[in-house]
Amino acid sequence: MRFSIIVPVYNVEKYIRKCMESVMGQTFRDYEVIVVDDESPDNSMRIVEEFAETYPGMITMIHQKNKRLGGARNTGAGVARGDYLLFVDSDDYVSTDMLAVLDEQLRNHTCDMLVFSYCMVTPEGTPVLKAGLGALRPGLYIPGKHKSLFSLPISAVNKVYRREFYRDCGFQFPEKLLYEDAMTRFLTAKASSVYLHDAVLYYYVQSPGSIMRQKVSDHVLDILKVTDMVLAAFREDGIYEDFRNELDASVLTGILHIFNQVNKADRESEL
Repeated sequence: MRFSIIVPVYNVEKYIRKCMESVMGQTFRDYEVIVVDDESPDNSMRIVEEFAETYPGMITMIHQKNKRLGGARNTGAGVARGDYLLFVDSDDYVSTDMLAVLDEQLRNHTCDMLVFSYCMVTPEGTPVLKAGLGALRPGLYIPGKHKSLFSLPISAVNKVYRREFYRDCGFQFPEKLLYEDAMTRFLTAKASSVYLHDAVLYYYVQSPGSIMRQKVSDHVLDILKVTDMVLAAFREDGIYEDFRNELDASVLTGILHIFNQVNKADRESEL
């Protein structure tokens, strides 16, 4: 099997149908979809069940006690069978040719990770901002030589991971914490090579209920805890000094970005 798409689900009844339509409507067909029900309290999983009936054998549904996004991703990655892993958040959606594009690129470029561009959109689908590669150009990068890779967004959803590499790293997202995507910095450092592709394949929906619209006080401890976990992972693996300057700058930039976004949303909510 070529790809495993992991979709964590929690309280996304308004968005899950569009997400699943995009995931199941892929023009490339050699893939599985692993939907992890993170103890969702609404009707999200009933909608998923409709898709499971329409696409028999393609969707695996897992039900678990709530572990938040990171824990749900870990559960899905633990049972995935594909050569490559992707994560799709259940309130977002993807291009229907995503897997076809990725398969072509992966056949032409041997790498442990492939990073592609994404577009932030409103719930109505209006583009807000293209992101993904930043100032970097498409091409093959070696983390030890091209430390500019640490300027890439930390998002987990605009990346494809070779499953054997992912598991050999012993990688786990932080459970029950926000800002869990920061841990992808560890995978970036451990990869033998990372390929950057500029196509927009993922659509990140800026929904009113996102964590960025909640107060800083609700999440500041999570940000600090995950930051400590990232640094600890690098130190325990013995590669912290190799990436010290880039990692410290990346962590600081990420924290400032989160604070700025949450503060902005908090101010808007008071208007």
